[in-house]
Amino acid sequence: MNGQKFKIKVYGFSIWSIGAKGSARRRWSALFDSIFDIVAKSMAVRMLNQIKQGAAVNIAGMDINLNEASGQRILRDPIHITKHNFGGCVLDGYNVRIADREGRKLYTTSDNNPNALLLPYILNDLFKN
Repeated sequence: MNGQKFKIKVYGFSIWSIGAKGSARRRWSALFDSIFDIVAKSMAVRMLNQIKQGAAVNIAGMDINLNEASGQRILRDPIHITKHNFGGCVLDGYNVRIADREGRKLYTTSDNNPNALLLPYILNDLFKN
């Protein structure tokens, strides 16, 4: 856009407490899912292109390149994700959950971390066979 550079970060937010038990979640989830799908996918494509051209990016505290994603877990050993141990990445409630091939949790991050909502698109594209 006219040579200007912009930095965009995607954050999750919750509106589920509006209304009676569970009604807001049912009412708003379709809208949130649709908007999230469009926005996150388009942002993830840009980052994926950078990674596939050799760049390393940091998303939600994870350093991601073409061959590996790594991050530091609180009070635990660092995590290293490759095609060999990656099982999948999904939105899990208010978190982003990364699992190994056997379905065990490798890493979880809050959707409030900068760009964490892009992780499922990026990691699944890079590491899922």
